[in-house]
Formats: sequence, C-alpha cells, structure tokens
Amino acid sequence: MMSINSILRIAALYYGLFGLVLLVQPEAFHVATQLEPRSDYFFAGLVGGFLLAGSAACEAARRNQELLKGVGFLMMVSSLGAAGVGLFWVVWADLSPLLYASVGAFGLWGYLFWGVYSPES
Repeated sequence: MMSINSILRIAALYYGLFGLVLLVQPEAFHVATQLEPRSDYFFAGLVGGFLLAGSAACEAARRNQELLKGVGFLMMVSSLGAAGVGLFWVVWADLSPLLYASVGAFGLWGYLFWGVYSPES
C-alpha cells in the first residue's frame, strides 16, 4: 500500500507538469477545447495556475502534516468539481472522446484524495 507522502508526491508532480504544459503551450488547450483563440489563452492560464497551486498545496501538505486534512479536502473537492465540469463540457460541446480520459483522471484523483482526507487514515 502506498503511503500518503508518496501519493502527495505523485500528485504534486502530476498537477505541476500538467499546469506547466498549459502555461507553456496554450495552443494545446485550444486544440482540446475548441474555444475562441483570444479566450483560450486566458482559460489555459487560469487552469494552469490552478493546477500549479494544487501542486504547491500537495507539496506543502507533504512537508507539513498539519495541513494534510485541509489540503486533502481541497484537492478532493476541486478534483471532483473539475471532473464534473469537464464531463459536462465534453458532452455539451461534443468534443473529442479522448477528453474523457482526463475527466476520468480527475475523478480518480478525487477518489484518491478522499482517502487522504478521510478521518480513518
């Protein structure tokens, strides 16, 4: 069984790399979402910033165990919220079915963070 520190380290790496890709290459966000070219840079920066903030929060919780429950709850709610919004967006805008993979990934991260947040752990 993986320790909570390992989960947080992997989550920080995943969210950090995903956020950096969106900030460095907003064209990838445009291809995936099919938004207007002017608004996709704003949304790519917004989503990339949130992902980098989540990465920093996971790293802070890994180093300071007092933050663990709060960061676990924050990441659980935000991951499940991102999965719900992403699912709505993919279905409503009739986007590529490949985007269901990222929606599923955020749902799985939400489930993992539920284990980090749960009072039994």
